[in-house]
Amino acid sequence: MKVKVKRPVLFEYVTSGDHRSPDCTTVVVDCDLLEEAINYHIEGMGTVSIRMDLANYMYEDAVEKTQLKNPDPHGWVASIVDKYIKDTM
Repeated sequence: MKVKVKRPVLFEYVTSGDHRSPDCTTVVVDCDLLEEAINYHIEGMGTVSIRMDLANYMYEDAVEKTQLKNPDPHGWVASIVDKYIKDTM
């Protein structure tokens, strides 16, 4: 017998009605639903949009890595900056 593992709820949001009402309609988002929605979103994007979103994500991730107690332990941010300097200057 296969047991289905219940995924933790990430968040829930109201789709219709007043959020204070017990009769409002909501969507419960777990990891699986979020992954499927992101893949669907990416499939519908154009190349320019994908590049812009990826660049924004990488920038935010790089800034976050440099603000840790042990900044960029694998040298990922430094390697990106170093390659840019070598290729463009």
